[in-house]
Amino acid sequence: MKLAIYLKKYGTELEDWCISGTGSLNYQPPNKSDIFLDNAENDLAVNTDSGNVNALANAKRAIDCQIEQLIKLLGLKKAKQFPKKIEYINEIGLFAPRILIKVNQIRNLLEHEFISPERHQAEDAVDIATLFVKLSNTVFYHFSHDFQASESIQNFSGNHYELGTTASGLHIVFAEEKNPYFQVTGYLKDTILMDYQLTKDHNEYIPVMKMFVSHIITDNHPMDLYETMISEVLSNKNEETNTNSQAV
Repeated sequence: MKLAIYLKKYGTELEDWCISGTGSLNYQPPNKSDIFLDNAENDLAVNTDSGNVNALANAKRAIDCQIEQLIKLLGLKKAKQFPKKIEYINEIGLFAPRILIKVNQIRNLLEHEFISPERHQAEDAVDIATLFVKLSNTVFYHFSHDFQASESIQNFSGNHYELGTTASGLHIVFAEEKNPYFQVTGYLKDTILMDYQLTKDHNEYIPVMKMFVSHIITDNHPMDLYETMISEVLSNKNEETNTNSQAV
């Protein structure tokens, strides 16, 4: 049994939640993106064409570095084109505004057509890079690795509650490896219905990662995020089924 089937059969019966294992991802300190931002601010302090050029270049380096780290640490699909990378970041619920692409376009004008940025363009680039890096830093520093959804604890008033023994539920653990994955385990009381590694090659990976990331950067209730994840997983499953049917 895979996650989509488990959620279709039992997902809405799970009413309680537990999130744990909060800590930093295994990024290599110091965060190079922050260093590039510091350099960009120093460049802006030099109010010259050269300072503007260097500020833009360092702002773009900060954005590129942060995106590459997110893709690597969260096990997202790789891409060569900048807009595609932004698309993958958006898919996991991490706000990556279209204006990042404008920063990239200004930088391309500098690199390929040798058009220096105006002062306001350099300042905007640094501000945009700072907002993006600082927001996504919360993912690096406060990632929760362990999520559980289970049947209501109220069902066990006076009785022993233990997921996978007396209680049914879903347990998802993020594993930081060279190729990151989620270990997904589904229980029906003391029976294990599924236990496998969910990787980026599975359609369910992005909705699950989005749930984990959204928990960090929003104030939405965990069970609301869980319900959104169910909806997206089952929607992907339906699209996959329709595609296979059409192929036949």
